[in-house]
Amino acid sequence: MANDTKNTTKTLSLTAKRAYVAKTRSINYRSSLRLEGFDLPDDTETVDERAVSKQQIIDKYRLTAG
Repeated sequence: MANDTKNTTKTLSLTAKRAYVAKTRSINYRSSLRLEGFDLPDDTETVDERAVSKQQIIDKYRLTAG
């Protein structure tokens, strides 16, 4: 039983670390592009909006392929 708790804690910790690294990598990449002179739009799109636009793109190519 103690091993299960230990493994869960490690897994959650690893998951949190991976999320932090992914977020930091994205922020650093965007900052680097700005320093190089690229104009970037603000990332104000929500996850739900991205899912909708992704689904619209998939539907578009389904229609043209079929």
